[in-house]
Formats: sequence, C-alpha cells, structure tokens
Amino acid sequence: MFGGVSPARTRAVRDACGTGDPLGGAATLRNGARTAGNVPVAAVARGEHIVWMLPRILSWFSRKTEPRSPMEVPEAGHRVEPADRDLSRVVPIILPLELLNASWPGPIVRIGDLPFCVAWATCGEMNSFFYVTEREAQFWDEAGIDWRATAMENLSRMSENLPASGEKCDDDGLPFVKVMLHEDAVGPSRLLLPHLFDEALGPNYEVAIPEQTCAIAFRKNLSPGQASDVDGMISGCFEHGTEPMSPDKFEARLFWEIAEGTSRRCSGR
Repeated sequence: MFGGVSPARTRAVRDACGTGDPLGGAATLRNGARTAGNVPVAAVARGEHIVWMLPRILSWFSRKTEPRSPMEVPEAGHRVEPADRDLSRVVPIILPLELLNASWPGPIVRIGDLPFCVAWATCGEMNSFFYVTEREAQFWDEAGIDWRATAMENLSRMSENLPASGEKCDDDGLPFVKVMLHEDAVGPSRLLLPHLFDEALGPNYEVAIPEQTCAIAFRKNLSPGQASDVDGMISGCFEHGTEPMSPDKFEARLFWEIAEGTSRRCSGR
C-alpha cells in the first residue's frame, strides 16, 4: 500500500458551521467519549443522550495535518509484501473524481455518474491512509480473494454501532439529518452502505459530501427551517473546509453501486 495523509480534520471545518448555528439548534450524539478542552462532548452510555451545537461536534476533529494529495506520497507499500497486509482493516474511501485521471497507483473506480470515485485503504496511526496498490490487488485476485467484498464487510462492521456521529431531530424527536464525521476517518464512506438510514430518514433520503471528512444524510422532504439548517451546514463546510468536495445534494441510492456491484460478483450474476 502507498501511504497518504487522511483528509485533514481542521478548525476550518469546525468553524464552517459555527456562525449562525446552521444546525439551527442541537445535535444528539450517541456512543463514544470525546472532549472539547475540558468539556465532555459525548461521554455517554448506550441509550443516553448529550446535546451539543454542531460546532461542538466538529470540534472533535481539531487535529491539524497538512493536507497532501496521496499522489505526493511515496509508494511505501512496495517495501512490504502483499501477503503481510491485514485485509480485515481495508475499507473503501470516497475521493474527488479528479484523482481517477491522476495516474493513481492502485485500484480506483468512479461511483456511477457521481463526481466522486472510490479507492481502498487501511487507516493507520493519526488517521493516515495507506492505499491498496495494483500489486496488492493482483495478489488477492490471484489467490481467489474477493477483497472488495471484504472491504465492504469491514466498513459495515465498523458502522454497525455508530452509523452516524450526530443527528438533529424535529419537534417530535425524530431525526431529519444525520452527520457522518467519525473519528475513524471514514465517515463519508458510510454512504456506500445501502439503506443505512432508511428507517431513520425514509427510503428516499438524500446525501451530501461537502468536505472530505464529512458527509450528511437528510430527509427528502424537509420543512423550510430544516432545509435552511441542512443548506447552511453543506455550504459552510464546502466553502470553509480544508478539503472541499461538492456543495450538491444527491439521492442516497446513487452511492450504492459499489456495494451492489460487489454483491453481483459474489452471486456470479
């Protein structure tokens, strides 16, 4: 695998949604333990809720690393044999589409007609990504290992207990927006999991990836106030985030092509 610094988690992302509180109130966090300074952000047991404004959520990721394109990082993986790689830690990573045509030294595919593509990586210390190379993919293919399916299974397992890192609820206590800004550094990758938020947001929910560390899922039908909250979050993170992706909204189902293609390969269709 070749190494790459993970999408930067910066104050810019946190502050992007700070002015005017684009969430319009509070977000509910579950499971985990984080602090902002000396203030507990989400030190909660299952079933308990702690409510914070979105800037508090984004402040989890105030750790700063200089953003570098993976293309700028030496192919460190060539120094390690593919057989020594831990496939149980490989997951798909959503990247900007321009990397598809940038002589990427590993497997990379476009997600349908979306302005995004997917590569595969493990996440190491300090959330640094180590991307799968063509040599490793060939090794697994020749061994009869469906490593892409394994990567999706790994992502599903990681997401089982924490599909979202935060949410905002309506007056009836029902969520209308889910935030994916996870400390495992692959929050947006969760959009690749089919029907992840069907129960919470409805089967026709929509999504956005305004910044490379952050994805947002939300109901298709929003009240004017809820729509304003979602729009403010998307535009703020896109305009002020360190690594902006897209200010656009998409149908969630458009991201499921990777998983569905994996399923077809497994079933022989």
